[in-house]
This record gives sequence, C-alpha cells and structure tokens, in this order.
Amino acid sequence: MQKRQERLTRTNYWEIDSNISDAKELLRENTSLKLRLREFEDKLYQNQVQLALKDTTIRKNERMLRENADKITELERKLAKEFMLFQYFKRECHRLRKELAKPKMEIPSCSNFPEL
Repeated sequence: MQKRQERLTRTNYWEIDSNISDAKELLRENTSLKLRLREFEDKLYQNQVQLALKDTTIRKNERMLRENADKITELERKLAKEFMLFQYFKRECHRLRKELAKPKMEIPSCSNFPEL
C-alpha cells in the first residue's frame, strides 16, 4: 500500500511538474502575444495618424483646387472682356481709317491690325 502511495505521489509530482511547465509555456506565449498585440496597436495608431494627415492634406488640396478653379473662371471672364474690347477697338480703328478722306493722314496704331 505504501508503494502504491509512493507511486501515486510520484505520479502527482510528475503531473504537477508537467502542469507547471505547461503553465510557464502558456505564460510565455501569452506574454509574446501581448507584445505582438501592442505592436499591432502601435502600428494601427500610426496608420490612423498618417491617414488623418493624408485626409487633412486631401481636404486642403481640394479647397485649393476649388479656389484655383474660381480664380481661373474669374481670369477667363476678364480675358473674354478684354478680348471683346480689343475686337471692338480693332473694328473701330479700321472703320475710322476707311472714313478718313485725306490720303496723307495715317493712323499708325491701326497698321498692326489686319483688315476684318
């Protein structure tokens, strides 16, 4: 009976040692997984910060594009107005030149414009 008891005690000690070893291994794995989780959380945070910065940059660029489009529209409108004035003065210059009866009189400013 005592031998049986000793055998059971040894078996229990062996199981306890085995369980302790398993627990230590699980603890190491748990620690490793926690470290990996922290690394992933850090990377996630960094990616979120970069995404926020890129989003801010995109919004800024979109605003600048809208502003530039407005400026271009305004410049196109001014250019069209200037071109209409130029066409008007060019026609007037040629009209006045034709109306002049005196052959010696010249209007040099019109000489650069072709006839319409």
